[in-house]
Amino acid sequence: MKGYSLFVLFPFVFSMGHSVGKTYWSILLLVLIPFSLVNKLYGVYEDKNLLSLNAVPKHKLLSPIRTSKSRSQYLNAIDAEVKELRKRNIKVYFYGDKSHAFQYLYPENSFGIASFFQPVDNIEFISHIQEALSLYKGQDIAIFVVDSYPGLDTEVLSSFEKMLLKLKFERKDSLKAKLYVRKY
Repeated sequence: MKGYSLFVLFPFVFSMGHSVGKTYWSILLLVLIPFSLVNKLYGVYEDKNLLSLNAVPKHKLLSPIRTSKSRSQYLNAIDAEVKELRKRNIKVYFYGDKSHAFQYLYPENSFGIASFFQPVDNIEFISHIQEALSLYKGQDIAIFVVDSYPGLDTEVLSSFEKMLLKLKFERKDSLKAKLYVRKY
């Protein structure tokens, strides 16, 4: 669905084998360019159209990005929470399919998992995560489970969250995210 604007290229590729005149290309461009622009500007990406993405997150690395107000507030709240946890000497990690923004902001807090897909119901990275956690025995650790966008959280525990509870993590009240903390 995100690549629908690539269909604009279909007539060009199709016509490469045929000899077509200047009129064909002119009409094609007159129709497709406005259509493509309207679809790009008014089409919905994730939850909003491009024209409504006008909020800027406070984090310096995200300053060139425009997003929805709710996502901007979400990013700002998590950023503030991370700073607070770090002040208390708590090691912070992020995991989940929607954690890529935080792994960009805090690359040292990603368990070293390079995969864009980090499913919370299929714990394929469990051994990698347990290995990373074992490096910090005796240190307080916080893990943000970011498996959905703001406002879409469910109360049902994922396999990953159940695993964290077995590893003696406690779910904490967080402003905007699922946060699990293990203290020593």
